[in-house]
Amino acid sequence: IETSGNDPFIVMPSAPIDVVARGAAFSAYMNCGQICVSAERFFVHEAVHDEFVEKLAEHARAIRVGNGLDKVEMGPMVAEKERTRYEGVLEHAQQQGAHLLLGGGRPAGLEHKGWFVEPTILTGCDPDMDILNNESFGPVAPICKVESFDQALEYANNSQYGLGACLH
Repeated sequence: IETSGNDPFIVMPSAPIDVVARGAAFSAYMNCGQICVSAERFFVHEAVHDEFVEKLAEHARAIRVGNGLDKVEMGPMVAEKERTRYEGVLEHAQQQGAHLLLGGGRPAGLEHKGWFVEPTILTGCDPDMDILNNESFGPVAPICKVESFDQALEYANNSQYGLGACLH
């Protein structure tokens, strides 16, 4: 059965941050984040949080957005309705206190062509925020800082969805 996904991605200090950040970008932004096993909730240990965010941002900035027939890594949202829904998710997350670190808009030159959006990173996320408790189904990495593996696991397991998970 398809049970939906709001897949957690846990990053601990023992992880090779360069490798993990690249994997995180792939998992969050592949197919514009519209895959049921896309990483949608990031729980990052405080000891490596800043380094991870910096490396993830480097990878996200390098993503070329556009028509899949060109040399790009990320195409559009599936429909205008989905893009509008997703933009509302990002706006609501910011209203709840998330900090928009990167992205959040429409790519320059593609604002009026197709349903393109930028790879997005939100920091300062709280485990009670809607973006961490509902599927975003778009190219966003909402990052929640954690103090321990146990806390990350607790937050990751606190979901009504269950399809996949990543632990590094």
